[in-house]
Amino acid sequence: MSIPKKRHYNGHQDTMVEASHRTSPDIMDVTYDEVSYDSYLSGVLNDFGIQFSPGRSSIVEIPEDDFEPLSKDENVSSPGGAPSPSDLDPSDLNREQFSSGSGATFLPLEYNGQFEESQAPSQSSVSSAGKKLRQKKPKVYDSLPFEDEEMERKRLNAITAKKNRDTKKMYMRTLEQTLKSMKTINKQCHKALKKTGTDVGMLHQKIRHLEETLERSTSQIRENNMEIRRKRERMNLLMAHLDIIISGFDDHNPAKRIITTLLKTFQTEDSSDEFQKEDSSYTSSRENSWYT
Repeated sequence: MSIPKKRHYNGHQDTMVEASHRTSPDIMDVTYDEVSYDSYLSGVLNDFGIQFSPGRSSIVEIPEDDFEPLSKDENVSSPGGAPSPSDLDPSDLNREQFSSGSGATFLPLEYNGQFEESQAPSQSSVSSAGKKLRQKKPKVYDSLPFEDEEMERKRLNAITAKKNRDTKKMYMRTLEQTLKSMKTINKQCHKALKKTGTDVGMLHQKIRHLEETLERSTSQIRENNMEIRRKRERMNLLMAHLDIIISGFDDHNPAKRIITTLLKTFQTEDSSDEFQKEDSSYTSSRENSWYT
């Protein structure tokens, strides 16, 4: 996972499993409902530095306040984007840095580096630069109020134009920041979509595996029922033959009493098998209704 800025996101704990690349297989071992799905989706977005807006109508970046501070051993720049004194190089110092008033730098007193000698500017260049500074006219909008109505009108118009330019620049700067943020969000959303697509593919594989297992189990149950039916038919045929045999025996014949007892035992076992068959069919119907 890579994002433009170096950010340290806080851990996201859910009722569902933690949504990360390391725990993707665990997603198939949870209970699926609306709450767990929302929790999972929020966890995936947080992993990529984005989250739902308060109204869940859009996706925004995680605020800077939720980021962990950088470690102390990381380099920290001086205010205004200027480099720290320890990172300065003597060759980087020039007249423009001190005359511009922005990005000015300094060297510590204990600096022991080797300074390079530079040629002193000629008197003519110094005088020409001074003339340019003296000849620079102040901006009209920075001038004091004029007594002349025409000049005052021009000054007010210049002030209004300056405000309009500043407003336009601020608006453009805001649009640029918004565009940059939207590009980042779009990029992270594509990554989150790819992550959820992978998880959905894993769930489809799980569903196919369960369907194949159910089909094999159903086929095995069907074969077992057919085998039981064939055995019961043979048993019924055997009992019919025994009835025919004992019908020719005398009532006092011991063989008739033995066969009669055997037939009663077969009938008891057959009734027990019927009960088990009904219970098995009821359980199978419940399992099929659960899968469907």
